[in-house]
Amino acid sequence: MDRVIVGIDSSENSTAAAEFAAELARDTGSPVVAVHALGLLERFRGGEHPVPALEQRDRVVDAFENVWCAPLVGLDVERRVVDGSPVTVLLRIADQPGDVIVLGTRGAGAVSGMSLGSTSAQLVAQAPVPVVIVPLPQPAG
Repeated sequence: MDRVIVGIDSSENSTAAAEFAAELARDTGSPVVAVHALGLLERFRGGEHPVPALEQRDRVVDAFENVWCAPLVGLDVERRVVDGSPVTVLLRIADQPGDVIVLGTRGAGAVSGMSLGSTSAQLVAQAPVPVVIVPLPQPAG
């Protein structure tokens, strides 16, 4: 495995994906490429309403680098914030045969009630490399 590419946003699903990507990178000795696609809207934990991401770019980049990527601390990590849709951005980055894409079942903009978000579903259908979809851990009991 050449690189572990992980899509990261502010969602709980993304945190689970980052934790899985970190474990995979440690086990394989692979570098990680952490990616946040800066689209039209971004939701922040604790916020009730979406805010225009382009107007809040510095805030998004700071949260990405210092909060959302926290599970990747101590690893060989390249952090990228890229303008565009998550699917387009991740497909453009995952361009080597040894890459693997890791992401959560649903991201920050997910529609409630769907078991798999549109980004996850599109990547599984279109990616030229393996895609790992990480579910949220289920509570014990």
